[in-house]
Amino acid sequence: MWVILALAALTAAFFWPTRARRAKSRLARAVRAAAVPDWTAFDREIGLALASGERVRNQPVQDQTLGEIQLTRAWAAHRRGDLAAAASLVSQAVRHIERAAAPDREARLANARHLWGDIECDRGDWNAAGEQFRAAAQNVEFGKSPDAALFSLQRLSDALLEQDRFDEAREVIERCAGFESRVIAGAVEKGQTEGGEVISMCDPDLALASRDFERAEELFQEKVDQWSVAAARPPEIDLTRYQFHLASAQRALGRYGAAARTLSLAVETAELDFGPDHPRTQRARQKLAEAMQRTPALPAARP
Repeated sequence: MWVILALAALTAAFFWPTRARRAKSRLARAVRAAAVPDWTAFDREIGLALASGERVRNQPVQDQTLGEIQLTRAWAAHRRGDLAAAASLVSQAVRHIERAAAPDREARLANARHLWGDIECDRGDWNAAGEQFRAAAQNVEFGKSPDAALFSLQRLSDALLEQDRFDEAREVIERCAGFESRVIAGAVEKGQTEGGEVISMCDPDLALASRDFERAEELFQEKVDQWSVAAARPPEIDLTRYQFHLASAQRALGRYGAAARTLSLAVETAELDFGPDHPRTQRARQKLAEAMQRTPALPAARP
C-alpha cells in the first residue's frame, strides 16, 4: 500500500499544476477574454492569475510571472482608456521583468517599453513617449533580434514629428530603413516574397520627415486606402497613425479641407478600435477641430 501511496504522491507532485502554471493558465484565459472583448471575464481571470502569481515562491519565476501579468493588465488598461493605471502597471511590469533576468529579458522589456510609449502618446507627453520608444529600440537593437527595433524606431519618429523635430525624425527613420532593408533581403533570400510586391513601411515616414509632403500624402493615402478596406487588420497595424500622418501632410500642403476629411475618418477609426471616450479618440477629435478652424467656410447657398 505504501508503494501505491508513494507513487500517487509522486505523480501528484509531478503533474499537479504549480502556482506559476496556474497563473499562466489564468493569464491565457484573460487574454482570450480581452480579445472578445469581455472585460468582466478578463477582470476575473486576471485577478486569479495575479493571486496565483503572488504566491509563487521562487523569486525569479515570480518576477517573470508577475511581469507578464502586469504587462497584460497595463495593455488592457490602455485599451480601456485608463492611462494613469496603464502607466503605473507597465512601470511595475518593467521592474519585475528586469529583476527576473530571463533569457528573453530584452525582448520582454522592449515590448513593455513600447507599450509605455504608446500610453505616453495618448497622454500627449511626447518627450516621455520618445524616451520609452528609444529605450524599447535599444533593448533589442544590440540583442538577438535587432531588426525588431524597427517598430519602436518608427514610433520614436512619430513622437519627434509631433514636436516638429523633422531632422531628428529623419535620422531615426533612416536607421529604421536600414533594418527594413535587412528584413526584406532576408525574405527575398528565403523566397518569401515570390509572387508578391514588397511594400516599404518606412518610405511614407521618410517622405514626411524629409518634408516631401506631396510624396508623403501619396504614400500615406495608399496605406489608408489599403487598410481601410481590409477585412481584418493585423493588431500591429494602427490605421489612426496613418490617418494622422496623412492629415499632417495635407495640412502642410494647405489642403485643410482634405485634412479635415481624413481626420473625420480617423475619429471613426478610433471610435471603432478604442471606443468613443478613449484618449486616442479624443486626440483625433482635437486634431479634427484644429483642422476645421483652418478650413475655409463654404459659401452660403444662393436663395
